[in-house]
Order: sequence, then structure tokens, then C-alpha cells
Amino acid sequence: MSRNMLSLKTLALVGAILAYAGAVVYGDIMFLQTVSIAFPDSGIFASLAIAGALVTALSALVLPVALHWWFSPGLQFVAGVIFWAVDIAALMMNSILAYQVASGGAIDPWIETWRSWSPATPMLAVLGWGIMFLLDESHKMRHAIAELEADQIDIYANRLRAAAKSQDVSDQITQAARQAAWDFSQRLNSAHLPPTPIVTSANGSQQPPNGQPPQTQTQAQGQLPNP
Repeated sequence: MSRNMLSLKTLALVGAILAYAGAVVYGDIMFLQTVSIAFPDSGIFASLAIAGALVTALSALVLPVALHWWFSPGLQFVAGVIFWAVDIAALMMNSILAYQVASGGAIDPWIETWRSWSPATPMLAVLGWGIMFLLDESHKMRHAIAELEADQIDIYANRLRAAAKSQDVSDQITQAARQAAWDFSQRLNSAHLPPTPIVTSANGSQQPPNGQPPQTQTQAQGQLPNP
């Protein structure tokens, strides 16, 4: 491309941007003429109301840039084009409404219907940009990672439940329960029962009274005998 062609292209691009921005600003100024009667007379709330009324124009200015450099191909791009078209249509309807109200003539029935919805035009930006962020690829990636982590947690939990029902784990739990019961019985005996006296019989042998069997060496040492 020659320098002259590049210069003409740049000039056309700048002219298109200025024309587009001028039309958007015109549409929002017309909208302000319609809704400004409901704004506070002065103060910060009046400034905030004006700023809120300008978001429709701001969306119209930003959307072409987002479509060109941000929105990913597919659902987000299609939704962005629809959002852009609806936003421009709202600016157009507001301009027609503002003109018919300012001219003092009869207002068309369909414009009169739009008049009740016109003050809510800035809410298009809330809905539209919210959908754009939900459809963003980074949001999908976070959802995919969260779903993968949830699946891994479910798999791990299922494996734990299956392992808890295995014979090896059951045997270990039984052995631990037997050891705990034995330890408890030893503590109970040592806390509440006096030591068993040893009585010497006539033949010289030693045995507990009342025919009780003598303690084995293992029991005397407080160790768990083999089952």
C-alpha cells in the first residue's frame, strides 16, 4: 500500500470515528433533554444522575472497540453485536422521543409507549456488560477449573469410602478396638480393684482365694494376650 493510500485510509478512519462519536453524543444529549426534568436541581446527585444517563452513549462508544479487540469468537461476539444494536436502537428511540416532546406536537403511539421505558435506558449497560463478562473466556476457564476440582474431590471421597469398607481397614479397626477395650479394662481394674491376695495352701502351693485362677505373667504386666 502506497503512502497516499495509507494516508487516505487513516483520514477515513479518523473521520468515521468522529462521525460515529458525534452521532452517539447527539443521541444522548437528546435523551438528557427528556429525562433531566426528573434530576435533582443541584449537588452531587444531579451530577451522578447525568453521569448515569451518559452510560448508554459510553457503551455505544466502547462496544466497537470491544468487538474488535476483546470479544472472543462465538457466543460472546454474537451477544456483543446484539448488545450494540440494541444500544444504538435505544439512542435512536430517545432522540425521536426528545424531538417530539420538544416540538409540542402529537406524539406517535409507539413513541408514547417507549416514553415509559426511556428512563430505564441506562440499565441496558448494566445488563449488557454483565452478560459480556459472564461470556468472557477467562470466566469459562475459572468455571472449568472449579468443575475439575469438584470432580477430583468427589473421586477422592468415593475412594475413601471404598477403602473404609475393605477387609484390611476392617481388621485394623477391629484390632484397634480390641486394644482400646483392653487398655480401658486395665485402667478400670487398677483404679477400682485391690490386688488379689495370694494364699499359701497346706501343701505349700500358692493360689488366689475363692478358687480364682492365678494371674499369668502377661496379665500381671498389663499386656494384651494373643487372641
